[in-house]
Amino acid sequence: MKISKVFVSLIVGCFILFATFELMGHYNISSVFESLIVPLVAVAYFFLVKEKSIWFLFFLLFYSISDILGIFVEWIIDDYNLDEKLYFAYDYYIANLLYDLAYLCLLIEVSRFLSFSYVIKKLWIHLLVLTTLNIYLVYVLQLVSGSNLRYEFEGVFEIVYNSIVLSVLSVSLLNYFYNDNKKSLYLFLGSLSIVFSEVMDIAFIYVSNNPMIYIMGSGFTLLAFYFFYQQSEFANSADRFKILSS
Repeated sequence: MKISKVFVSLIVGCFILFATFELMGHYNISSVFESLIVPLVAVAYFFLVKEKSIWFLFFLLFYSISDILGIFVEWIIDDYNLDEKLYFAYDYYIANLLYDLAYLCLLIEVSRFLSFSYVIKKLWIHLLVLTTLNIYLVYVLQLVSGSNLRYEFEGVFEIVYNSIVLSVLSVSLLNYFYNDNKKSLYLFLGSLSIVFSEVMDIAFIYVSNNPMIYIMGSGFTLLAFYFFYQQSEFANSADRFKILSS
């Protein structure tokens, strides 16, 4: 069996076990399997992809560290009966900071393939629409989560986090308009799946604690990393037909 198939089996197996234990109500066990998915993708990327991108590698690294630390922090707090506030401090501040760094690295990775001078000259209407839409979406998400925050300054964390995620989606869409190839398409689909995942997480946390919503959110995360992994197999020049000088 090829090593790539082994990684695929492990990743899919972790997701199935996560969904199963989540539906059964064993949330501590399900969170362990969920937290192993992205680290497995990172290991697969490190060993299987020949031409690695340093920024994409950092993206996977920061994301994986946040997930893995979550397992250890939850285990330590449960094992030693520590204050729940300690887990919240990690889960909200440290984890979100690591995810912010991960998405910033992804934003830089996508931006590498985009000519901003071309965007300003040729795609300024798209840029204006996307910027306006992002501001509106950040405002709506802030309304949903704002009333559930413990402290007012946490609203800044929410705004920064949501802004970065939506910026990744906008830049990846502009990148697809600019390059119009398979690599840019997979980057956009991955970014879109990440946004769907984040929306599902917000709905689960602030609207309804239905486990199916959480499973769907994790499903979109898995789909996002599938697209992100696949884009690494393509060169940026492949299938490009846009005449930039026109």
